[in-house]
Amino acid sequence: MIDENFLKTMIKERNTIAMKQVTDNELKQVVDYILKYSPNIVSLSFTEGSITKEGIGYIAEKIGHKLHFLDLSNNNLVDTDIEPLKQTTSLKELLLDDNFLSKKGVESLNLTLRLDFLSADPHPSFKQFIVHENIVLS
Repeated sequence: MIDENFLKTMIKERNTIAMKQVTDNELKQVVDYILKYSPNIVSLSFTEGSITKEGIGYIAEKIGHKLHFLDLSNNNLVDTDIEPLKQTTSLKELLLDDNFLSKKGVESLNLTLRLDFLSADPHPSFKQFIVHENIVLS
């Protein structure tokens, strides 16, 4: 269960939500909280967790139309997990570092979203480096 007082403090101090080691269920609680109490939040960071396609799909469906920044670094994501992000309509910056994403998966996402900034440095055990226009996807 997510501590609502913690969320209130974070939003008040930073106007963003940044959390580590979050599961899909916890992510859903945070998104529901945003919808109910803080509809102006446009920046989220969920790193070092166990988020999957289910959680990412929830973000895309519920707040993908207003989210500008999203950090999902170090969640062991694979290409199929990030597919729901293609439904977002306002995303400008996306961090997907330290995951297990292929060049094809990242390029497909970028072609759809046309992001201002995308970083997808692979997990150290997943050596693959790519560069796409002004966006470093190494």
